[in-house]
Amino acid sequence: MRGASAITAPAGAGRGGAPAAALRQRALAPRAPLRPQLQRRAPRWQSRVPARDTVLSAAEPPANGTADAGDVVEAVVSVADGGDAKQQLKAAAAEAAAAAEAAPSPASHPLALPDDPFAAEELVAELTDPSSLGKRGEVFTAAQVLAVMFVIWPPFRLAGLFDLLATLALTAGLVFCVYGLFSLGRNFSPLASPRKKHRLVTSGLYAHIRHPIYGGLVLAALGLAAITRSEGRLALAILLWFIVEQKAKFEEAALVQRYGEEYAAYKKSTWKLLPCY
Repeated sequence: MRGASAITAPAGAGRGGAPAAALRQRALAPRAPLRPQLQRRAPRWQSRVPARDTVLSAAEPPANGTADAGDVVEAVVSVADGGDAKQQLKAAAAEAAAAAEAAPSPASHPLALPDDPFAAEELVAELTDPSSLGKRGEVFTAAQVLAVMFVIWPPFRLAGLFDLLATLALTAGLVFCVYGLFSLGRNFSPLASPRKKHRLVTSGLYAHIRHPIYGGLVLAALGLAAITRSEGRLALAILLWFIVEQKAKFEEAALVQRYGEEYAAYKKSTWKLLPCY
């Protein structure tokens, strides 16, 4: 034990503690850098790159809050230090500023309306101009306004008038059928093609309508559907209209083939099923 303590203890450790204090001072002293060449090169590249806080503080938007890309680039250029890079950044900032000036400034609000969107003053001046009174279709405007008012506030109920018109349609349809049947006489045929001894009838009701029997059937069917308030009868009446239209087309083709130009001229001067149709 005495030999070990003699080896580990430094010389003079028990005499005033001077060597121990020197060792402690050496342990607490800062050490020299391992690679001093990096510290010598650091100012060369650190001087070209601005500090992060400096760039951010320079690139902050102004108080009004309108900062664009050109402002940020100018801020970086003012902080950065470099030859070609500085010139390129300045050129980019100039291009961004020119593009911002050329672009149209957006409206303050996309839904902003002008002060007078309908030009009310000009419209009133045109309406009160006495020189063009009665030439601008005032009658149609007044009729339109009255019709809209009557739609909202009907002056009377139309149930009675509707029934009256339906009754007239039913009666007129039956009259057309009976009168057309007796007008044809021996020329009548339930088929679409004319009879062998057929004669072209162009007198009486046939002087104005080519197929009064077909038109009478459709008119009577519509009137009956209206009187009975039956949607089914109305649909079947429309189907009947389509059927007689096709039958009349087939019949007219056969009559043109038999009578030629005579029936073509008769066709041009008459209606098909009903007056005005």
